[in-house]
Amino acid sequence: QMPGLSGFDVLARIPHESLPMTVFVTAYDRYALDAFEAQALDYLLKPINDMRFGQALDRVRAYWQQLTALNQREKLMQLLASTQGSGSIDESKIREQLAADLPRRYPQILPIREDAGTIRLDVRTIDWIDAAGDYMCVHADGRTYVLRETMKSLEAVLDPNVFQRVHRSTIVNVHRVKRLRPHTNGEYFLTLEDGQEIKLSRSYRDRVDQLLQRR
Repeated sequence: QMPGLSGFDVLARIPHESLPMTVFVTAYDRYALDAFEAQALDYLLKPINDMRFGQALDRVRAYWQQLTALNQREKLMQLLASTQGSGSIDESKIREQLAADLPRRYPQILPIREDAGTIRLDVRTIDWIDAAGDYMCVHADGRTYVLRETMKSLEAVLDPNVFQRVHRSTIVNVHRVKRLRPHTNGEYFLTLEDGQEIKLSRSYRDRVDQLLQRR
């Protein structure tokens, strides 16, 4: 809803090969489908919290890195094809394999808004996280930070090789687990390096082997 043109009109007038990476920021959810059809990377609804904004930036950075890597590999494949002769290389299969091999990147900073401003918390300092109603309590370096997010959204931005769900309402940093003690009915108690005990429910007991292997 800009004077003269809409955001979609602007994108429609840009040649396809020159399209920029686009993120829509709007108070209206009804244009989301149109935005993704216009090849937008993300669609942010106002009001936007710090975590959601950070996720959008991470998506843009990851896409840019992927484009850069694929462009470099494209030049390499063209060089290989020119030396091997036409038809000797299946570029589409090689491109798919290379794209699949690109590692996923997880943010190293978790933004947490407080009265005095926003704290940029290093995720490596997080010991464990538990849910408290509509809020998440992030325990790191002896302090507890309160974050208005869901367990699902936090799992999406934390590296699963480091942070594992051990209970319906608990995520733990596996590097902080010092001891596993079996309990009843297939449950366990995890003792962290700071002495904190956390229950691993039987619904997540398949994580025990993963925890032992990573420790």
